[in-house]
Amino acid sequence: PAARPAPPPRAAAGRPEAGGPDTRAVTIARQVEAVVEDTARKVAPLLERRLVAYHGPDWLTVVNRRRREAGHKPGRRLRDFRFCLAVLGHDPATQGWANRDCRRAALDLNRLAFDAVHRGTLTVPDLERARKTAARLLANLPAG
Repeated sequence: PAARPAPPPRAAAGRPEAGGPDTRAVTIARQVEAVVEDTARKVAPLLERRLVAYHGPDWLTVVNRRRREAGHKPGRRLRDFRFCLAVLGHDPATQGWANRDCRRAALDLNRLAFDAVHRGTLTVPDLERARKTAARLLANLPAG
């Protein structure tokens, strides 16, 4: 049997040219994820009050039914930052409550979060875009 090639030296294993992950891109992706999580943490209590006012105390069942009908996975709680932002961006309870710029920013942040979680290949401009989008979302978020 053919011998396996020796693994790269430990110090080189994390470098992209050695076949390891691009640690800078992974770090940026984690920073983007942190921006999105922090934003969703601020959104969640206000959004939950809105969902209860619009859908009633069983809002999660109503939201998940609509999500399933649209071909999306159900969510469990608004502490899941991607679920929180998707609900803010798409649920009818937020139409007329959150303005269009707020809802669009939620969806933009959600896309960046998806890329951060699944691809991890974000750049410094992506991180800056996440920060600006989060600020835009929070500036347009209704008070209650």
